[in-house]
Amino acid sequence: MSRESTVQISRRSNDDEAIEVINVSDGSEGDDETEDVVIGSDSEDGDSSSKNQLCLMENPDDHSSEDESEVRLNPHVEFEAYIKSLNTNMENLNKKLKAQILLTDKWEARSKQNDALIVELSDKNAQNEHLVQYLMKENEKFLEQSVISDNKQKAKLSEISDKLSIKEKEYNDIHTKFSALSEEKEVLLGHIKKVETMLLKRGQTDQTIFLNKPKEFKAYNVREGLGFENPHYLKRAIRFVPTLYDTIYFNLDKKYRMRFTRSSEEVEAEHDKRRKQKDNVQIPFNYERLNDSYSRREISLSDEEFKQFKSDDSPVDNSKFYEFRYYKTLKDLDDERRMNSSEKDQMLCKISDLHKQVYKLKGELQKFSISSSSVHKNSNTSETSFVCASPASEDSVKSENALQLSTILYVACVQLKNFEQLLILERNSFEKEIKVFEENILDLSSKISDLAIKMDLERQQFQLVRKSSEEKSLELRNQIVALQNQISDERNQFKKKEQVLKSEKKALEQMFVAHKKEPIVETDVEKQKEFFQCEIKRLTHQLAEFSTKAMTSMVNDNKKFDSSRSFNWDGILKFVSEFYGGRGGCSKLIVLLHVYKGKQ
Repeated sequence: MSRESTVQISRRSNDDEAIEVINVSDGSEGDDETEDVVIGSDSEDGDSSSKNQLCLMENPDDHSSEDESEVRLNPHVEFEAYIKSLNTNMENLNKKLKAQILLTDKWEARSKQNDALIVELSDKNAQNEHLVQYLMKENEKFLEQSVISDNKQKAKLSEISDKLSIKEKEYNDIHTKFSALSEEKEVLLGHIKKVETMLLKRGQTDQTIFLNKPKEFKAYNVREGLGFENPHYLKRAIRFVPTLYDTIYFNLDKKYRMRFTRSSEEVEAEHDKRRKQKDNVQIPFNYERLNDSYSRREISLSDEEFKQFKSDDSPVDNSKFYEFRYYKTLKDLDDERRMNSSEKDQMLCKISDLHKQVYKLKGELQKFSISSSSVHKNSNTSETSFVCASPASEDSVKSENALQLSTILYVACVQLKNFEQLLILERNSFEKEIKVFEENILDLSSKISDLAIKMDLERQQFQLVRKSSEEKSLELRNQIVALQNQISDERNQFKKKEQVLKSEKKALEQMFVAHKKEPIVETDVEKQKEFFQCEIKRLTHQLAEFSTKAMTSMVNDNKKFDSSRSFNWDGILKFVSEFYGGRGGCSKLIVLLHVYKGKQ
């Protein structure tokens, strides 16, 4: 078992004495013991240093003996125990302090997090307020736009309804016109049928007369004797030759006799044969004319431009000529660029012609080279058919022809290059125009798609409006049906009330009859008269009220009041006159009934 020890130290200091008391208590489960330690110091001699005495005393309550025994303990042991207890307490306190420090650190971290969260919440609240304001503004804008769109839709609906009403009116007008025209058509068809029947009857009469008429007998066919099985062929032959088979021209002079001609097909066939024969004939080539043309040909160039070519000894310099032709071609190209689009086709044709001319010139050059070589080889023989000139003239002709051909070829090449450049430029421009056209087409297609979407939306809106109008019309119809049912119920109630009144009338009539059969005492006659007068007044008032209600209900329903439902005033008057006729005193009642009948 554990044992606890407590030490109590008390000090008292005076001028004469100094006493220290240490109380030590050892506690266990069984018993409690306390020990007092007294440390005393006597300062009788006046010494500065005093001796400490430790007195250990036991508790006198635990011992029965009267003698007190003093026990002295080691002070160092107790002091060490005290120090150990203090150390343990200090350690516990340090642990508690560390735990509290950790808790404070955690609390500070959490407080920092809470501050950050508070800042974030404040920011979010500000953002939410801003968003709420923005959404409120957008909601207001949306409401304004919705109101505007609703107004527009209402305007469109009004326009559509107006158009529909106009179209319905037009349809009704057309329907009326169509009905009138159909009636007129039926009338005209009937008239035509009548006329056709008259004509048929007349034709039948003419046919019967023609059949009954006697006819001449013809035993043979004249057309078969002429050799034509089908009369159509005879008509065709007479159309080509009017005098054919005409007996008027048989016995006349030679001038007027028949002339049998060939058909156009045979003549065309002969012409084709002759043409083929002419085409098959091969004509030999005349080389003499060709040589003469080369020797006598003149160059179509001015003397001012080409003075150097006249002198045979001067050196040949074609730079100026080519420069002149180059500038001239540039001018021609400028002029050609300014041409309209209608002239481009002509220029393309010219290009093709120039290509052909180039190929021809190349062929002529080859022929010229071949012919010149043949002339040099066969100049002394007699087999050649060429007319050979002197060597000087031949050289001049060759040089002139070569220059002419070179100039023509150069010009043709330059023109071809320029035309090719023009074609490239035109192609590029055409491609650009095609791109622009395609972009325009895409824009138009996008616009068309947008319009189609808008049309679909408008159709959907129109369908929704139409459905709403149909629903409204159904509601109105249902309301009308309900009103009709109410009117029918009121009519049934009216009929029931009328039957009740009729039954009451019959009961009164029976009562009148019963009173009529019974013997009437003179004293009770006046009472009965008064009673019956009151009953008649009551019934008349009821009938008047009932008739007014019925009339008002029928007027509200825009219907007439049936005469069969009116009250039988004549029967009442007869009954009253018969019942009170012999007794008198009922004239006022009869007059009142007549007056009320007149009012009704």
